[in-house]
Amino acid sequence: MSIKAVIFDFDGTISFQDYCTWKVLWAYLGDEKLDKYLVDLYYSGKITNEEWETFADNHFINKKLTKKQVMKAGNNIKLLNDVHCVFKKLHDSGVEIYILSAGIKTMIKQSLGDSEKYVNWIESTDFKFDENEIYKGRIKPETDIHDKGTFISKFLQEKDFNVDEILFIGNDSNDECVSKYGIRTLCINPYKTNGHDKSIWTDCIDSTETLSDIMQYV
Repeated sequence: MSIKAVIFDFDGTISFQDYCTWKVLWAYLGDEKLDKYLVDLYYSGKITNEEWETFADNHFINKKLTKKQVMKAGNNIKLLNDVHCVFKKLHDSGVEIYILSAGIKTMIKQSLGDSEKYVNWIESTDFKFDENEIYKGRIKPETDIHDKGTFISKFLQEKDFNVDEILFIGNDSNDECVSKYGIRTLCINPYKTNGHDKSIWTDCIDSTETLSDIMQYV
């Protein structure tokens, strides 16, 4: 394989679009309407991302969200077919696997199950819990998950890989910024992005339910 590292987005890329971590958690708690209200406020410019996060944190604290609930919600995430097979094949071929996501690490790990053992690193927001496993707040990753280019920049500085040896796989407009670093990019099941814009995406898979379709680009 010519690729030495694959960096996956998670929500809508490894999972189906309707099974994004935050959306699944709010639904599990019975708060879909509140979630939609906050999303609409944010995209209409009425609240900032920081205000959105603060409101969500306070809501989870007031509801006494538990680690058990978060993990159970993670079990509700539906992944594309063949995730385990693809991860194993990449790992066995010496390809490093990373997940770069604005989703929830606890839920990502729970949904991956045994497949997580093939992943070198998950760069994502995590949750912290007290001694009774009640939600206390979020742990932000070292890089800015709202600007995924910050992780790519750090990755290129730390790894002895050429840019053409790294493949990023995403699906959304918030993944577009990685293209400016010169690495290869694959859009899968495009959402709010033009997967055929060659200035952003090297290749595109317009529609698939099977992650193994990416192997032809590795």
